[in-house]
Amino acid sequence: MPGTSPSPTAPPTEAVARDAHWARKLARLRARQLPEYTLRLCDDMAARKRFDQAKLEAARLRMADAETGVDPAEVERAEVELKAAKAAYEAASLSLTFRALPRPVLDGLIRRFPPTEQQAEDGDAWNPETFPAALVAAAHIERDESGAAVEGLSEQDAQELLDAWPAGEANALFAAAWQAQQVSRTSTEELGKRLISDAQLRAELELCDRYRIPHSLLLGAGDGRWSQTDRTKALAFEAYRRSVCEQCGTRAAEWDEEQGGDRYAYVSTTVRCVGCELIATEQDQVPDGPDGYGVRIGLVPREQHHHQQ
Repeated sequence: MPGTSPSPTAPPTEAVARDAHWARKLARLRARQLPEYTLRLCDDMAARKRFDQAKLEAARLRMADAETGVDPAEVERAEVELKAAKAAYEAASLSLTFRALPRPVLDGLIRRFPPTEQQAEDGDAWNPETFPAALVAAAHIERDESGAAVEGLSEQDAQELLDAWPAGEANALFAAAWQAQQVSRTSTEELGKRLISDAQLRAELELCDRYRIPHSLLLGAGDGRWSQTDRTKALAFEAYRRSVCEQCGTRAAEWDEEQGGDRYAYVSTTVRCVGCELIATEQDQVPDGPDGYGVRIGLVPREQHHHQQ
């Protein structure tokens, strides 16, 4: 009819389904809980020893039962003892739980406690005198019997504990708070994909492998101990390195079209190194036989050579 506006066109069914699919996934991503890490403290060494021995015995019997079979009554007794030892250990223990901070919060906390000039020269990424207590307090999460979050450690409380406890336990307290920030729930497969596209991460992990240090230490954010994230990255880097041809430096998947590669992914090129050419030329002048034994050709800067003459 004249003057009647056309009815709106409905969006394609496929697009609607795609939007709904992404909306559900995005909702799950946003609803993920921050990871936590718990430090358990037990002053009752007898309870701790009993629990450790019970774990070992139960594990031994499980393995023996899987391999050759053992008396079921013996396995049951070990499980009962493990349960009782665990209950006694937990009753004699205190636990402190730490939660990962959102990345901007952690970055802001680090900026609050920058290292002094001397500390920076020593390789510290923060002030080691003040930052540990702040992180412990910020990351600590305390819950009551019902599971509801309640007030926990203050920075003053944390500093008092770090100052009063022996060095090993004070370090463990800070390490637990830091470990919560390092918990990774990604898989080595996902890290492997990132290694393919992230040249900076590959270079960093190559240095870590060369010097046998964890990635967190290279970044100036760890105390030298290997966190779960450090181990995951090291395993992913080792898997990546094994996938690379030692001769040409490419990966088989880059050539395999069934894996998304391209049969013509690379072209050959010729590079001439003048230094290597000079060494090869001089090497040809080295006599054969005893006169040439031990002779090695090297390069030194011309100016240095001039001063040596």
